[in-house]
Amino acid sequence: MKVKELFEMWLDKYVKPSVKIRTYNKYESVVNSYIIPVIGELELSECNCAVIQDYVCKLLNINSFKSNKPLATNTVYGIVQVLKQGFKLALELEVIVKDPTIKIKLPPATEKEVLALTREEQKIIENYCLSNPKSNYLGIIISL
Repeated sequence: MKVKELFEMWLDKYVKPSVKIRTYNKYESVVNSYIIPVIGELELSECNCAVIQDYVCKLLNINSFKSNKPLATNTVYGIVQVLKQGFKLALELEVIVKDPTIKIKLPPATEKEVLALTREEQKIIENYCLSNPKSNYLGIIISL
């Protein structure tokens, strides 16, 4: 069985009936954008820890299909989680005897710098919200 066949089966028979449509769409996007194009043609028997670790390293060096910028570390984490779920199913179905994702080493997560509004920017927003007759801006003022 190829990796492509495993993940198509996982999506169709195990994910689709058990999750919300948005979750399914997210998983399907990950599988079709990042898993199948890169390792989909590999036989499951070819997938060992070294091959999967090499795949993770490739993920860190490819560009996002949406923004054409390098994948964020959190995106790679999400792809690896989907990968782990698919290989866990293969293990449970006894298609493989060892999970090749068990020893994946991921880069440390990076946190983006949090930017706060200046007092002047906050005042501008508050004044706009207070001068606008719509009542749904009250939450914004409370948050500020």
